[in-house]
Amino acid sequence: MLPAPEEIQSLPAPLDRIGAPQASGWARVVSWLGRGSLAVLDQGLVSGSNFLISIMFARWMSPSDYGHFAVAFAVFLLGVSSYQAVFQIPMMVIGPRLRDEERKAYVVGLIRFIDHLAPTLLAMGLGVSAVLQYFASPWVGAALGAAFVLPAVVQHWQTRDFHYMALSPKAPAQAAVIYFVIIAIGLVFLSRMKFALVFAGFCLMAIAALASAAWLRLCLPASVRQSGEYWSASQILRRSWPLGRWELLINLAVWIPTQAVLPVIASVLGAGQAGAMKALQNFATPLSQVYSSLNRLIQPALSMEVAKGLGGRAAQRRIGNIGLIALACGLAYATFFGILSRSLVELLYHSATYSGLYWLVFWSVLPTVMWGTAHCVSVGLRASGRFRPVMLAFLAGAAITMLSVEPLAAAYALPGAVAAVTFGNLLTLLAVVVFVWKDGLPLQSTQSTLR
Repeated sequence: MLPAPEEIQSLPAPLDRIGAPQASGWARVVSWLGRGSLAVLDQGLVSGSNFLISIMFARWMSPSDYGHFAVAFAVFLLGVSSYQAVFQIPMMVIGPRLRDEERKAYVVGLIRFIDHLAPTLLAMGLGVSAVLQYFASPWVGAALGAAFVLPAVVQHWQTRDFHYMALSPKAPAQAAVIYFVIIAIGLVFLSRMKFALVFAGFCLMAIAALASAAWLRLCLPASVRQSGEYWSASQILRRSWPLGRWELLINLAVWIPTQAVLPVIASVLGAGQAGAMKALQNFATPLSQVYSSLNRLIQPALSMEVAKGLGGRAAQRRIGNIGLIALACGLAYATFFGILSRSLVELLYHSATYSGLYWLVFWSVLPTVMWGTAHCVSVGLRASGRFRPVMLAFLAGAAITMLSVEPLAAAYALPGAVAAVTFGNLLTLLAVVVFVWKDGLPLQSTQSTLR
């Protein structure tokens, strides 16, 4: 059972830092602008590094090979984001509601849990790679690279979110600098390689993620690092699963329109067109990461406010303002990239292979605008424990995408696939808005409202 709202108001600051800024007026605005800027810097450097890898691979590989990389990377994202759904997102909702000592035990328990999970994930990945090698599959290099990068990225993402739960993005921003420097130096060496680029690229990401995770652990408060109390894996799962089960389905629904379409496109149009779709999606990557970074700050802060009594029309107005800002910024981003699309395609890819796709850049970014806005609006539903409507909204959009992508791709090639993804994300956004405005955000009671 979660603490009652009146108990939460008197709780000490989690991880010595948590809590929305207590200043009022402009001081509060400036404080949030500073935190938001650091969060965007963190996500910008990390996503920028991965964006750089994706761009360089598109330039160095043939469209077919790049399509194989894109599909392998999509499967990797499913694994790492599934962990995020079951453990990280529930932590951002549960953590701010716990008493100080419970919260420290929760964080230490998660650290111990991922330390034991990492070798398990590595062993599973190596096992899959061995099976693929036995059957002489061309996917061996990708699978082996994913086996190393998956546990490293889980460590990085989880440790980073400990700091975001405390609304303290300074250490994540510093770790992002480390990540970016390692990736940049590594790409210089990879540019001289003519073989095993997919495997080497994944390994480079693993090294950068582990180094960043190590720094983030060093930046945790001493009271956390030296704490002898911790939750067991069963305790963590018991508290996370009521929320995580919904987030796991939501995660699958989010993954389908952005990543699951790549294998479908490969089967209908060939691996080269899957690579072209990935090349278009690269333009939306920075925007999606900005949305993710802001959600990391908004979610725990709003969860705390809802627990203290924020609800009804006041909460709707708060979420409405967040959604409008997210939509306006996203549309400005898409318009900017659309105007400069021809120059950007030539600048980034240096190849005639993708030059004919420039007119699709705006339309390939638009689904991310809708997806990101839907996520920003849905934090209100998550904060009040209403995961079912979020799941239904994202599943509806995913269903529309998967039902339409194959026939539209077969009929209209790549533009048809882009249209399918756009329709699905538009439905998701509309459904989330309807759920928020139809039912409002109920006040929290002493029980978590998980429905």
